[in-house]
Amino acid sequence: MPRKFMFTKDEIIFAALNIVRKNGMSALTARALGNELGSSSKPVFSIFDNMSEVQNAVLDAANREYQGYIEEFMKSGKYPPYKASGMAYISFAREEKELFKLLFMRDRTNEVITENREEIKPLI
Repeated sequence: MPRKFMFTKDEIIFAALNIVRKNGMSALTARALGNELGSSSKPVFSIFDNMSEVQNAVLDAANREYQGYIEEFMKSGKYPPYKASGMAYISFAREEKELFKLLFMRDRTNEVITENREEIKPLI
């Protein structure tokens, strides 16, 4: 019978996102994540190979949060689409300071950016 994991991948990502949301990406360590989950760091590494994978998952989750803001503002009809995206950006910056810093204010000098047009969902 395969080993049963203590936490799901989504639970670990949610806990990691909470750490980043409160204290920034620099606070995301294996020990901090274990504490947030109420365990040691070992269960984290039964799902993820290393902290870099956890950080990438948090980055993806933060981006989904931001996309949710954009979608909410676009669908509200309160603003024209262009203005709605700007208002979502401002709202996200105000309400999710650390996630905003993670997505928009980090050093991207050595980052390789690939564009996947299939991932871009039209909201209009």
